[in-house]
Amino acid sequence: MIADDSPIVLSGIAEERRLVYVAITRAQQQLFLTSILRYQGTDAIPSRFLQEA
Repeated sequence: MIADDSPIVLSGIAEERRLVYVAITRAQQQLFLTSILRYQGTDAIPSRFLQEA
């Protein structure tokens, strides 16, 4: 099992953050950020990057 603060996990989070940044900066005119409240009957966890956007 990989710890949440391992370099592998942290680099994965950095890559996710980079992809979100690229997607946001490529939006030419409008950008809609959405999330769901429930998924398959359980509470959904919004992306950690929605607060940063």
